[in-house]
Amino acid sequence: MTTPGDPARSIGWCAWHRGLASDPILIQVVEQASGSGAGGHLYACPRCRESYQLTPYAEKAR
Repeated sequence: MTTPGDPARSIGWCAWHRGLASDPILIQVVEQASGSGAGGHLYACPRCRESYQLTPYAEKAR
């Protein structure tokens, strides 16, 4: 349960543990290849970011 003033939480898909998670962060952008290649965005939850020592995409782009 949230109370007024609590920060908003988001729910999304974690590509590392392949399940829904709170507060996933963008880790990798997969560029679309020419032809039938699939592009997309890979997000990770806080637990997987710590377990796999993943760096958020925003920090890599600096």
